[in-house]
Amino acid sequence: NNVKFLGFIGGREKYAYFKSADILAVPSLWESLPIVLLEGMACGMPIVASNVGGIPYLIHDAENGYLVHPGAVRELAERISTLLHDKPLRELMGGKNLERVEKLTWDKIANMTFERYRQVLEDRVGE
Repeated sequence: NNVKFLGFIGGREKYAYFKSADILAVPSLWESLPIVLLEGMACGMPIVASNVGGIPYLIHDAENGYLVHPGAVRELAERISTLLHDKPLRELMGGKNLERVEKLTWDKIANMTFERYRQVLEDRVGE
């Protein structure tokens, strides 16, 4: 009664759902770098996510969201509850996500990736 599976939702409708929510929860057991994190950040949402894969590169615990141990249901519920009961904290974390995601344009990501590859190649040549 409390959950509805909506199927695929895209475009503006998807972001309307994001903006109507107070928190984004990503309780994955494994991930690389989920795009849903970037979408939630772009909508100014605080995020509670599992500390797996690439998630900790975007979410810094107690700064712009919370990281929880994968599969730790009680910890996940506690962090969500903390945010649900603290609107100023939600707004603070959501604002930090907006600031952070503004720095992650595709051009900047491509440049960072190129620089990382360049560093790896230089390190190998120097060995």
